[in-house]
Amino acid sequence: MDLEFSRTTRKPRQVALISLIDVMFVLLLFFMIAGHLEQVSPVPVDLPIADSGQMLDEGPIKVTLGFNGDILINDARFMPGSVVGEIKRQLLNNPDRVITIKADANLEANQLVTLLENVRAAGGVNLSVVTQSGGGSY
Repeated sequence: MDLEFSRTTRKPRQVALISLIDVMFVLLLFFMIAGHLEQVSPVPVDLPIADSGQMLDEGPIKVTLGFNGDILINDARFMPGSVVGEIKRQLLNNPDRVITIKADANLEANQLVTLLENVRAAGGVNLSVVTQSGGGSY
């Protein structure tokens, strides 16, 4: 006795597009947030190494001196002649604000000294020079 059953054809399954869209949205959000976590300086600065010193938070006025002589004050580029005026303007409300200076390690010393003199002429009294921790031994 040979029984033949008719086979039922299955409907092809649809791919659940909603869940794929959700996964892609989560990945998009992850990469958008992860891309903005590290703050990148517009001027590359190679900080000098110091074995001594204390860790300080960067103050409200950040002055960056790049290898090519680029001067940035709070991430805005300034010409060397306008540094004194800009720092005076920012020190109007609080002359005791901390001014942190990031200078490239390969910079000529006289450029850094000139910048320090300009900051002092503008009325800056609380200066902090940012360095890398050397971690060396004596």
